[in-house]
Amino acid sequence: MSQFSARSLVELPAKLVSYSFAAGSRYFLWTMHILKRLLGRVDGPLLHGVLAGSVIMLISSLGLLYLGHSAREAQLDAVRTELVQLARVAATLVDGDRHRLIKSQAQAGSPDHLYLLAPLAKFHKATSDIIYVYTAILDKNRIYFVLGTDYLYHVEGDSERPDPIMAPHDTLDPTLRRALERHEVAVNQEPVKEAVRSYMSAYAPFFDSTGGFVGVIGVDMWVRDFDARIGAIRRAGIGAFAAVAMLSVLAGFVVIRLSRIASQARRRDLVIQARLADAKQQAEVHAQRAEAASKAKSDFLAMMSHEIRTPMNGVLGFANLLLETPLNDEQREFAQTVQRSGDALLTIINDVLDYSKIEAGRMTVENIDFDLCSVCDEVRKILRSAITERGLTMTLSYDTTLPRVIKGDPVRLRQVVLNLAANAVKFTETGLVRIEVSRLDEAQVRISVIDSGIGISQRQLNRMFERFTQADPSTTRRYGGTGLGLAISKTLVELMGGTIGVHSQPGIGSTFWFTLPLAPASQAQKETDGSASAAPQAMPALAAESGLAPTAKLASAPGLAAAPGMTTIPVLVDAVASTAQGTARRGQGRLLLVEDNFVNERVAVYMLAKLGHQVDVAKHGREAIDILGKSRYDLVLMDCQMPEMDGFEATRIIRDAASAVLDHEIPVIAMTANAFPEDRARALACGMNDFLAKPVDRSVLATMLEKWLKPAVEQASRAVVG
Repeated sequence: MSQFSARSLVELPAKLVSYSFAAGSRYFLWTMHILKRLLGRVDGPLLHGVLAGSVIMLISSLGLLYLGHSAREAQLDAVRTELVQLARVAATLVDGDRHRLIKSQAQAGSPDHLYLLAPLAKFHKATSDIIYVYTAILDKNRIYFVLGTDYLYHVEGDSERPDPIMAPHDTLDPTLRRALERHEVAVNQEPVKEAVRSYMSAYAPFFDSTGGFVGVIGVDMWVRDFDARIGAIRRAGIGAFAAVAMLSVLAGFVVIRLSRIASQARRRDLVIQARLADAKQQAEVHAQRAEAASKAKSDFLAMMSHEIRTPMNGVLGFANLLLETPLNDEQREFAQTVQRSGDALLTIINDVLDYSKIEAGRMTVENIDFDLCSVCDEVRKILRSAITERGLTMTLSYDTTLPRVIKGDPVRLRQVVLNLAANAVKFTETGLVRIEVSRLDEAQVRISVIDSGIGISQRQLNRMFERFTQADPSTTRRYGGTGLGLAISKTLVELMGGTIGVHSQPGIGSTFWFTLPLAPASQAQKETDGSASAAPQAMPALAAESGLAPTAKLASAPGLAAAPGMTTIPVLVDAVASTAQGTARRGQGRLLLVEDNFVNERVAVYMLAKLGHQVDVAKHGREAIDILGKSRYDLVLMDCQMPEMDGFEATRIIRDAASAVLDHEIPVIAMTANAFPEDRARALACGMNDFLAKPVDRSVLATMLEKWLKPAVEQASRAVVG
């Protein structure tokens, strides 16, 4: 039992320490919890105001204290300096040799004593606020007072008896002892406060005739002026402190007000940000929906374009083929009506699709090297049949100072020129239509389409490039059309960085023009097309290549002559009809047609047969790959959308050197109802050489075949010779 008690007594201090620490921790946590709850209940702006007022009060108080301390030190320095000067002057009045003779109180009143006191008493009387002037010596580490002016002179209010000669000084005075021990001037750092008065003392050493140290002279001076000045400074400090306190309170109220305004603004900002975030989220949702709707619209338009163009290819193709067969007048009229209606429907489809892409913001332009003269000449060739039907003449004038090859978008440029030229043909009854390409300045090229048609009034010109607009309602009824062509052309020209305009006079004709940046082609392309740079030599050869008789008529119109420096390329009216026969005679190519639609297959086969080519047919891409692995062909006409394997995948396999195809470099031309520029870009990207959109015009097909069969035939000839 005793051992248990001893162990308990040993463990008791440790338990007490642990208990005390736990209790202290609990108290600290409880205090922090209470403070946290109190601060949590304090309004935010109120807390900000209290903190701001406190900080201003603290900083101002510190500043006032510093200023008060500095003022007091400055006053003390002035008093110290004055005392030191008085002590130095008084020290010069003491005769050190005679002072050594004064040894005891018995010498009080002696001639030596009075001789020494006389100048000091006179100095005392002449100086205000001096209480005592006295001398002191240090003997055996003890201080003794020797002389005192109170023996001869007492200031008003001083009733104390003078100290005896050689009276010991037992009061601790470190300043006096330092002056005696170091033989230097010394002054009190702070006033000495007594019940009756406050004073400060200064001490200066004096010496005998040999320069030996004798003692020090002390000067005690009242600091009544100092106390008055310090009192004034203290009162001013109290006033300043009161003003600072009021300013601190005022600043606190201002901060509270501003903090509440800022807090309200923050709450409003949070509400606005929440609303903006919600609006942004809603906008993103709407944008996603709009983008999805736009994509669905684009997909729908692409699908409708493909589905409409596919049967239209059959309608127009067979109508054209039918017109080349023996028909009576009534049958020919019916077939021509079908052909014209199909062409009009195709134009409307193209305009609607282009306008839809513009509205969706998905219309883009390329920037590649292309032959500007060839693009304009292609437009001329496309419009041959319409020109012949209306009995018109079309010429192409190309400025010889312009480069043949420039940078731009050939597809969009061809579309704009074709639109303007087709309008010129449509609104011209007799005369001539001219496409003129000229240099506007060093940085721009100007392309103009000039006609001798019905013209446009000044009032009607202001509406020419608006949507769904023609010159007037009667023109719409007479000539038809959607009124979208010029609006689309304006958008395309602006996308290419140019401007478009029109000049016209009713009954005389119109000039539609547009400008484009003149960006020269790359050096490599210039060298490749160097032989084609001389337009005057290249263009006349067109008639011979087309099988046209050199004696054919060239129609002309007054006032439409080519400008100086322009090369004019005519379309010969009487010889257009012979183009088909000339093309047929140049045929005899072996072609592979890849087409899954039976009607489009029959149209293409008949067209190619009339052009004099031998044609084999594959129903889809996989069958085409099998055929090309067994036989060689001069060219492939490839549809893009087909079952089992589409045209894009089939072309990639053809270009793959590891595939079983015999000729990996065979020209492949896309012939598809997908007519958008991105479809063309996709076709070229997968390895196809060129692109034909359905419905296919036979003259355009003939030109395309002539373009790509020549290199193939030349390559085959070189292979045979080799």
